[in-house]
Amino acid sequence: MRKISGMLVLILAAAVSLSAADAPGKSFEFSLFGGYGLTRADGKAVHEDTWSFSQLTRVWERTDIQVEGKNPFLAGVEAAVYFNSRFGIGISWSTWNTDLDGGSDLRFQYDRAGGAGDSRQISWPDSGNVRGSAIGLNAFYRFGEGLIRGYVTAGPALFCHRLDLDAFFGGGLTDTAETDHPPIDAIKIPIRIDGESASSLGLNLGAGITLQLASRLGLAVEGRYFLCPELSFDWTVPGGRFDGIFYEDQIRDVTLSAADLRDVLTHRTLSLLKFHPSQLQVRVGLKLKVG
Repeated sequence: MRKISGMLVLILAAAVSLSAADAPGKSFEFSLFGGYGLTRADGKAVHEDTWSFSQLTRVWERTDIQVEGKNPFLAGVEAAVYFNSRFGIGISWSTWNTDLDGGSDLRFQYDRAGGAGDSRQISWPDSGNVRGSAIGLNAFYRFGEGLIRGYVTAGPALFCHRLDLDAFFGGGLTDTAETDHPPIDAIKIPIRIDGESASSLGLNLGAGITLQLASRLGLAVEGRYFLCPELSFDWTVPGGRFDGIFYEDQIRDVTLSAADLRDVLTHRTLSLLKFHPSQLQVRVGLKLKVG
């Protein structure tokens, strides 16, 4: 946070100081744009636990949960004030919405007293959605003359994301009433992130060109990279009725409430979902100059 705030001060100070060296002539520029995001968005979480009971000397379970975002369409607006022909400061807002795909991969092992044991694995698909927006405060530098002008821009951005995700993890289960030869199996437990929101402060850097269509109207094409720090989202673990998935008739129709399953959150055997939403935006927009 301190580094980003420091960069903001440097960027804005540079823009203001450099603008004093150029010819005066303040103007305003308003932009409306749309585009496509080349996303790096992905999220990861892990459930891992080891336990034992009676003749079950070791039970180990691990589920790796991973999701990736699809490339989103986006839209936004931007307003900038130019102190002269080259330097300015602006504020922008953009928004996007995209689906998440991924899967949960369970590995399950157990050992019994006397050396017997087994290991199994299985995978399940996960799905979700993420909605994001960014408010950026940028410094601009324009160069070139005539019908085509280039520009570069940089500044901090406040990111807001809302995430919905349905996923699973596998948990080992035994019947504690049976101690001589307790049955063992893994069950498929649904988990979700239900519209949880998170925000963070990051950076955006961009460059583009403007084709002058008229004296006050231009068509801009730009690429802008949005660097957003890692976000964390917590899970909801509802209860339900469960059957074992590997060994026929050993574990059947077991009721577990949300309170029964809460330990995976309180003891953090199920980690937070760590989500990385950075993306490169390719944008096309109309720029209207006033003044």
